[in-house]
Amino acid sequence: FGEGNSGRRWLRMTELTFKCLRKFSFKDSECHIIPGLALNVLYRKRDIREILDVYPEALKDGYEKGDIVSFAVCAAYICNLRFWMSDNLKYLEKQFSTTYKQISDFGQSMLLMPLQPALQLVLNMRNSTDSREELVMLNGKIMDEKSYMSKCANKNESHQRILLLFCKMYLAYTFGFYEKAEKISKTVRSMANFILEKSFLSLPFEFYAAMTSYERHRSTGRRKYLRAARKTLKVFAKKHLMGNPNAFPFLKLLELEDLSVTHPKDVIKLKKACQYSIDAQIAAGFTHLEALTNERASSILSGLDNDKAKQYHNRAMHVYKVKWGATAKYNRMLENAESAKLENFHFWNAPDFEIRFSHENGNSSSTVLNNSGTAEVS
Repeated sequence: FGEGNSGRRWLRMTELTFKCLRKFSFKDSECHIIPGLALNVLYRKRDIREILDVYPEALKDGYEKGDIVSFAVCAAYICNLRFWMSDNLKYLEKQFSTTYKQISDFGQSMLLMPLQPALQLVLNMRNSTDSREELVMLNGKIMDEKSYMSKCANKNESHQRILLLFCKMYLAYTFGFYEKAEKISKTVRSMANFILEKSFLSLPFEFYAAMTSYERHRSTGRRKYLRAARKTLKVFAKKHLMGNPNAFPFLKLLELEDLSVTHPKDVIKLKKACQYSIDAQIAAGFTHLEALTNERASSILSGLDNDKAKQYHNRAMHVYKVKWGATAKYNRMLENAESAKLENFHFWNAPDFEIRFSHENGNSSSTVLNNSGTAEVS
Protein backbone atom coordinates (compact mmCIF):
# COMPACT_ATOMS: atom_id res chain seq x y z
CA PHE A 1 0.00 0.00 0.00
CA GLY A 2 2.95 2.32 0.64
CA GLU A 3 3.51 3.52 -2.91
CA GLY A 4 0.17 2.52 -4.39
CA ASN A 5 -2.64 4.64 -5.73
CA SER A 6 -5.16 6.00 -3.25
CA GLY A 7 -8.33 4.77 -4.95
CA ARG A 8 -11.40 3.17 -3.37
CA ARG A 9 -10.19 -0.37 -4.04
CA TRP A 10 -6.94 0.40 -2.25
CA LEU A 11 -8.89 1.67 0.74
CA ARG A 12 -11.18 -1.39 0.81
CA MET A 13 -8.21 -3.78 0.69
CA THR A 14 -6.58 -1.88 3.53
CA GLU A 15 -9.72 -2.03 5.65
CA LEU A 16 -9.98 -5.78 5.04
CA THR A 17 -6.35 -6.29 6.02
CA PHE A 18 -6.87 -4.21 9.14
CA LYS A 19 -9.92 -6.27 10.15
CA CYS A 20 -8.02 -9.53 9.67
CA LEU A 21 -5.14 -8.34 11.81
CA ARG A 22 -7.52 -7.21 14.53
CA LYS A 23 -9.61 -10.39 14.51
CA PHE A 24 -6.78 -12.92 14.38
CA SER A 25 -3.56 -12.78 16.33
CA PHE A 26 -0.56 -12.25 14.07
CA LYS A 27 1.86 -10.73 16.53
CA ASP A 28 4.78 -11.20 14.14
CA SER A 29 3.05 -8.92 11.62
CA GLU A 30 1.07 -6.45 13.71
CA CYS A 31 3.97 -4.20 14.69
CA HIS A 32 5.19 -4.11 11.10
CA ILE A 33 1.88 -3.57 9.28
CA ILE A 34 -0.74 -1.91 11.49
CA PRO A 35 1.03 1.46 12.05
CA GLY A 36 1.43 2.03 8.32
CA LEU A 37 -2.16 1.06 7.59
CA ALA A 38 -3.47 3.55 10.11
CA LEU A 39 -1.19 6.47 9.28
CA ASN A 40 -1.09 6.12 5.50
CA VAL A 41 -4.56 4.90 4.54
CA LEU A 42 -7.31 4.63 7.14
CA TYR A 43 -7.01 8.28 8.24
CA ARG A 44 -8.88 9.14 5.02
CA LYS A 45 -12.12 7.63 6.31
CA ARG A 46 -11.71 7.33 10.08
CA ASP A 47 -11.03 9.84 12.81
CA ILE A 48 -7.33 9.43 13.53
CA ARG A 49 -8.05 9.21 17.27
CA GLU A 50 -10.20 6.13 16.73
CA ILE A 51 -7.35 4.17 15.16
CA LEU A 52 -4.61 5.53 17.40
CA ASP A 53 -5.47 2.88 20.01
CA VAL A 54 -3.88 0.15 17.89
CA TYR A 55 -0.40 1.60 18.21
CA PRO A 56 0.47 0.74 21.85
CA GLU A 57 -0.47 -2.92 21.30
CA ALA A 58 1.52 -3.12 18.07
CA LEU A 59 4.50 -1.49 19.79
CA LYS A 60 4.29 -3.99 22.63
CA ASP A 61 4.14 -6.93 20.21
CA GLY A 62 7.25 -5.77 18.39
CA TYR A 63 9.18 -5.34 21.62
CA GLU A 64 8.16 -8.76 22.96
CA LYS A 65 9.04 -10.47 19.67
CA GLY A 66 12.43 -8.76 19.53
CA ASP A 67 11.65 -7.15 16.18
CA ILE A 68 13.58 -4.00 17.02
CA VAL A 69 13.36 -2.56 13.50
CA SER A 70 9.57 -2.70 13.38
CA PHE A 71 9.48 -1.52 17.00
CA ALA A 72 11.53 1.56 16.12
CA VAL A 73 9.41 2.34 13.04
CA CYS A 74 6.20 1.93 15.04
CA ALA A 75 7.61 4.18 17.77
CA ALA A 76 8.39 6.84 15.16
CA TYR A 77 4.80 6.68 13.89
CA ILE A 78 3.51 7.12 17.44
CA CYS A 79 5.83 10.03 18.23
CA ASN A 80 4.87 11.97 15.13
CA LEU A 81 1.16 11.20 15.39
CA ARG A 82 0.85 12.11 19.05
CA PHE A 83 2.50 15.47 18.50
CA TRP A 84 0.16 16.40 15.66
CA MET A 85 -2.77 15.00 17.65
CA SER A 86 -1.99 17.60 20.35
CA ASP A 87 -1.19 15.34 23.27
CA ASN A 88 0.16 17.29 26.22
CA LEU A 89 3.83 18.03 25.54
CA LYS A 90 4.98 17.37 29.09
CA TYR A 91 3.45 13.90 28.88
CA LEU A 92 4.92 13.36 25.41
CA GLU A 93 8.40 14.34 26.56
CA LYS A 94 8.24 11.68 29.24
CA GLN A 95 6.79 8.99 26.96
CA PHE A 96 9.10 9.72 24.03
CA SER A 97 12.16 9.69 26.30
CA THR A 98 11.19 6.28 27.67
CA THR A 99 10.77 4.80 24.19
CA TYR A 100 13.98 6.46 23.05
CA LYS A 101 15.89 4.81 25.89
CA GLN A 102 14.37 1.41 25.09
CA ILE A 103 15.69 1.58 21.52
CA SER A 104 18.99 3.05 22.63
CA ASP A 105 19.53 0.08 24.95
CA PHE A 106 19.62 -2.18 21.89
CA GLY A 107 22.75 -0.36 20.71
CA GLN A 108 21.31 0.45 17.27
CA SER A 109 21.92 4.19 16.88
CA MET A 110 20.56 4.33 13.31
CA LEU A 111 17.17 3.14 14.55
CA LEU A 112 16.93 6.22 16.74
CA MET A 113 16.91 8.56 13.75
CA PRO A 114 13.17 8.35 12.92
CA LEU A 115 12.35 9.42 16.50
CA GLN A 116 14.86 12.21 16.93
CA PRO A 117 13.18 15.10 15.02
CA ALA A 118 9.83 14.57 16.78
CA LEU A 119 11.41 14.29 20.23
CA GLN A 120 13.62 17.34 19.68
CA LEU A 121 10.57 19.22 18.38
CA VAL A 122 8.78 18.52 21.66
CA LEU A 123 11.82 19.68 23.64
CA ASN A 124 12.04 22.89 21.58
CA MET A 125 8.38 23.70 22.24
CA ARG A 126 9.08 23.35 25.97
CA ASN A 127 12.40 25.23 25.88
CA SER A 128 12.88 28.26 28.14
CA THR A 129 15.57 29.94 26.02
CA ASP A 130 15.29 33.66 25.27
CA SER A 131 16.53 33.20 21.72
CA ARG A 132 13.89 32.67 19.03
CA GLU A 133 16.63 31.63 16.62
CA GLU A 134 17.59 28.71 18.86
CA LEU A 135 13.99 27.51 18.92
CA VAL A 136 13.90 26.88 15.17
CA MET A 137 17.10 24.83 15.23
CA LEU A 138 16.73 21.13 16.02
CA ASN A 139 19.81 21.06 18.23
CA GLY A 140 19.93 19.76 21.77
CA LYS A 141 20.58 16.74 23.91
CA ILE A 142 18.78 14.47 21.43
CA MET A 143 20.30 15.53 18.13
CA ASP A 144 22.34 17.99 16.09
CA GLU A 145 20.57 18.82 12.84
CA LYS A 146 23.73 19.23 10.72
CA SER A 147 25.02 15.85 11.82
CA TYR A 148 21.56 14.36 11.29
CA MET A 149 21.30 15.71 7.74
CA SER A 150 24.72 14.32 6.86
CA LYS A 151 23.65 10.86 8.05
CA CYS A 152 20.53 10.82 5.88
CA ALA A 153 22.07 12.27 2.72
CA ASN A 154 21.32 9.27 0.50
CA LYS A 155 17.94 8.58 -1.12
CA ASN A 156 17.17 5.65 1.17
CA GLU A 157 17.02 8.04 4.12
CA SER A 158 14.76 10.65 2.47
CA HIS A 159 11.93 9.96 4.96
CA GLN A 160 14.10 11.05 7.89
CA ARG A 161 15.31 14.15 6.06
CA ILE A 162 11.77 15.20 5.21
CA LEU A 163 10.55 14.70 8.77
CA LEU A 164 13.35 16.93 10.02
CA LEU A 165 12.56 19.66 7.49
CA PHE A 166 8.86 19.47 8.31
CA CYS A 167 9.60 19.97 12.01
CA LYS A 168 11.81 22.95 11.16
CA MET A 169 9.11 24.46 8.96
CA TYR A 170 6.58 24.17 11.77
CA LEU A 171 8.95 25.82 14.25
CA ALA A 172 9.76 28.62 11.80
CA TYR A 173 6.05 29.36 11.29
CA THR A 174 5.23 29.08 14.99
CA PHE A 175 7.91 31.55 16.06
CA GLY A 176 7.36 34.05 13.26
CA PHE A 177 10.10 33.23 10.74
CA TYR A 178 7.69 33.13 7.81
CA GLU A 179 10.22 33.64 5.03
CA LYS A 180 12.29 30.78 6.42
CA ALA A 181 9.20 28.57 6.69
CA GLU A 182 8.35 29.33 3.07
CA LYS A 183 11.83 28.33 1.86
CA ILE A 184 11.69 25.06 3.79
CA SER A 185 8.25 24.19 2.41
CA LYS A 186 9.58 24.70 -1.14
CA THR A 187 12.50 22.38 -0.40
CA VAL A 188 10.20 19.69 0.97
CA ARG A 189 7.85 19.88 -2.03
CA SER A 190 10.78 19.50 -4.42
CA MET A 191 11.65 16.17 -2.77
CA ALA A 192 8.28 14.61 -3.70
CA ASN A 193 8.10 12.04 -0.92
CA PHE A 194 5.19 9.76 -0.05
CA ILE A 195 5.07 10.83 3.61
CA LEU A 196 4.01 14.40 2.91
CA GLU A 197 1.93 13.58 -0.15
CA LYS A 198 -0.37 10.74 0.93
CA SER A 199 0.02 9.98 4.64
CA PHE A 200 -1.75 11.68 7.55
CA LEU A 201 1.24 13.99 7.91
CA SER A 202 0.32 15.53 4.55
CA LEU A 203 -2.55 17.31 6.35
CA PRO A 204 -0.50 19.32 8.87
CA PHE A 205 2.25 19.91 6.31
CA GLU A 206 -0.10 21.37 3.68
CA PHE A 207 -1.92 23.32 6.37
CA TYR A 208 1.16 25.06 7.75
CA ALA A 209 2.48 25.67 4.26
CA ALA A 210 -0.80 27.47 3.45
CA MET A 211 -0.74 29.43 6.73
CA THR A 212 2.79 30.52 5.85
CA SER A 213 1.58 31.66 2.43
CA TYR A 214 -1.15 33.80 4.02
CA GLU A 215 1.46 35.46 6.25
CA ARG A 216 3.77 36.06 3.29
CA HIS A 217 0.86 37.63 1.40
CA ARG A 218 0.24 40.01 4.31
CA SER A 219 3.86 41.06 4.56
CA THR A 220 4.61 41.38 0.83
CA GLY A 221 1.22 41.95 -0.81
CA ARG A 222 2.19 39.51 -3.56
CA ARG A 223 -0.76 37.64 -5.05
CA LYS A 224 1.22 34.48 -5.73
CA TYR A 225 1.17 33.66 -2.02
CA LEU A 226 -2.58 34.15 -1.82
CA ARG A 227 -3.09 31.91 -4.86
CA ALA A 228 -0.95 29.18 -3.28
CA ALA A 229 -2.87 29.38 0.01
CA ARG A 230 -6.25 29.25 -1.72
CA LYS A 231 -5.16 26.28 -3.79
CA THR A 232 -4.50 24.39 -0.56
CA LEU A 233 -7.80 25.61 0.89
CA LYS A 234 -9.61 24.01 -2.06
CA VAL A 235 -7.71 20.75 -1.49
CA PHE A 236 -8.86 20.61 2.13
CA ALA A 237 -12.43 21.42 1.09
CA LYS A 238 -12.31 18.52 -1.38
CA LYS A 239 -10.91 16.14 1.24
CA HIS A 240 -13.70 17.13 3.59
CA LEU A 241 -16.38 16.57 0.93
CA MET A 242 -14.89 13.15 0.16
CA GLY A 243 -15.43 12.12 3.77
CA ASN A 244 -12.04 12.63 5.40
CA PRO A 245 -13.01 13.51 9.00
CA ASN A 246 -9.51 14.75 9.84
CA ALA A 247 -9.53 17.57 7.28
CA PHE A 248 -12.33 19.62 8.87
CA PRO A 249 -10.39 21.37 11.69
CA PHE A 250 -7.64 22.46 9.29
CA LEU A 251 -10.25 23.62 6.76
CA LYS A 252 -12.05 25.86 9.26
CA LEU A 253 -8.90 27.73 10.22
CA LEU A 254 -7.88 28.18 6.59
CA GLU A 255 -11.36 29.56 5.84
CA LEU A 256 -10.93 32.03 8.70
CA GLU A 257 -7.60 33.17 7.29
CA ASP A 258 -9.10 33.65 3.84
CA LEU A 259 -12.06 35.57 5.23
CA SER A 260 -9.67 37.93 7.02
CA VAL A 261 -8.18 38.71 3.59
CA THR A 262 -11.44 39.14 1.68
CA HIS A 263 -13.43 40.89 4.46
CA PRO A 264 -10.82 42.45 6.77
CA LYS A 265 -13.26 44.97 8.29
CA ASP A 266 -16.43 42.88 8.56
CA VAL A 267 -16.47 42.46 12.35
CA ILE A 268 -19.64 40.37 12.53
CA LYS A 269 -18.50 37.82 9.93
CA LEU A 270 -15.01 37.61 11.39
CA LYS A 271 -16.22 37.11 14.97
CA LYS A 272 -18.57 34.33 13.89
CA ALA A 273 -15.84 32.64 11.86
CA CYS A 274 -13.37 32.90 14.73
CA GLN A 275 -15.70 31.21 17.17
CA TYR A 276 -16.78 28.57 14.64
CA SER A 277 -13.17 27.66 13.96
CA ILE A 278 -12.33 27.47 17.66
CA ASP A 279 -15.34 25.22 18.27
CA ALA A 280 -14.16 22.93 15.44
CA GLN A 281 -10.71 22.56 17.02
CA ILE A 282 -12.16 21.83 20.45
CA ALA A 283 -14.54 19.22 18.99
CA ALA A 284 -11.65 17.54 17.16
CA GLY A 285 -9.45 17.64 20.25
CA PHE A 286 -6.65 19.43 18.38
CA THR A 287 -5.29 21.55 21.22
CA HIS A 288 -2.45 23.05 19.19
CA LEU A 289 -4.94 24.25 16.57
CA GLU A 290 -7.25 25.56 19.29
CA ALA A 291 -4.38 27.67 20.63
CA LEU A 292 -3.39 28.83 17.14
CA THR A 293 -6.97 29.75 16.24
CA ASN A 294 -7.28 31.86 19.38
CA GLU A 295 -3.98 33.51 18.55
CA ARG A 296 -5.05 34.26 14.98
CA ALA A 297 -8.49 35.46 16.15
CA SER A 298 -6.77 37.92 18.47
CA SER A 299 -4.66 39.28 15.62
CA ILE A 300 -7.57 39.43 13.15
CA LEU A 301 -9.90 41.29 15.55
CA SER A 302 -7.26 43.64 16.91
CA GLY A 303 -8.37 47.15 16.02
CA LEU A 304 -11.91 45.95 15.24
CA ASP A 305 -13.03 44.65 18.63
CA ASN A 306 -10.14 45.10 21.06
CA ASP A 307 -11.92 43.61 24.05
CA LYS A 308 -12.66 40.42 22.15
CA ALA A 309 -9.13 40.38 20.74
CA LYS A 310 -7.71 40.57 24.25
CA GLN A 311 -9.93 37.68 25.36
CA TYR A 312 -8.69 35.53 22.49
CA HIS A 313 -5.09 36.49 23.20
CA ASN A 314 -5.36 35.51 26.86
CA ARG A 315 -7.13 32.30 25.92
CA ALA A 316 -4.39 31.42 23.42
CA MET A 317 -1.71 31.86 26.07
CA HIS A 318 -3.67 29.68 28.50
CA VAL A 319 -4.14 26.88 25.96
CA TYR A 320 -0.50 26.97 24.86
CA LYS A 321 0.85 26.78 28.40
CA VAL A 322 -1.71 24.90 30.47
CA LYS A 323 -3.54 22.58 28.06
CA TRP A 324 -0.76 21.82 25.59
CA GLY A 325 2.36 22.53 27.61
CA ALA A 326 4.09 24.64 24.92
CA THR A 327 5.97 26.89 27.34
CA ALA A 328 8.31 28.24 24.65
CA LYS A 329 5.38 29.59 22.62
CA TYR A 330 3.74 30.98 25.76
CA ASN A 331 6.95 32.79 26.70
CA ARG A 332 7.27 34.32 23.23
CA MET A 333 3.68 35.57 23.30
CA LEU A 334 4.22 37.02 26.77
CA GLU A 335 7.43 38.68 25.62
CA ASN A 336 5.72 40.16 22.55
CA ALA A 337 2.85 41.49 24.64
CA GLU A 338 5.21 43.17 27.10
CA SER A 339 7.23 44.70 24.25
CA ALA A 340 4.09 46.03 22.62
CA LYS A 341 2.94 47.61 25.89
CA LEU A 342 6.27 49.36 26.35
CA GLU A 343 6.34 50.64 22.78
CA ASN A 344 2.70 51.64 22.35
CA PHE A 345 1.39 52.09 25.90
CA HIS A 346 -1.60 50.02 24.83
CA PHE A 347 -1.28 46.59 23.30
CA TRP A 348 -4.58 46.49 21.49
CA ASN A 349 -3.88 48.97 18.65
CA ALA A 350 -5.14 52.08 20.40
CA PRO A 351 -5.55 55.21 18.25
CA ASP A 352 -2.58 57.56 17.95
CA PHE A 353 -2.47 59.77 21.00
CA GLU A 354 -0.39 62.40 22.75
CA ILE A 355 -0.13 63.22 26.45
CA ARG A 356 0.67 66.78 27.58
CA PHE A 357 1.47 67.60 31.18
CA SER A 358 1.05 71.01 32.83
CA HIS A 359 1.84 72.21 36.35
CA GLU A 360 0.05 75.20 37.92
CA ASN A 361 0.11 76.27 41.56
CA GLY A 362 1.43 72.94 42.74
CA ASN A 363 -1.25 71.00 40.86
CA SER A 364 -0.48 68.73 37.90
CA SER A 365 -2.86 67.80 35.13
CA SER A 366 -2.67 66.07 31.79
CA THR A 367 -4.62 66.35 28.56
CA VAL A 368 -5.09 63.22 26.45
CA LEU A 369 -5.66 63.93 22.76
CA ASN A 370 -6.99 61.13 20.57
CA ASN A 371 -9.25 60.46 17.63
CA SER A 372 -12.41 60.65 19.74
CA GLY A 373 -11.65 64.10 21.19
CA THR A 374 -9.92 65.39 24.33
CA ALA A 375 -10.22 64.42 27.95
CA GLU A 376 -8.92 66.26 30.98
CA VAL A 377 -7.34 64.17 33.71
CA SER A 378 -6.30 65.59 37.07
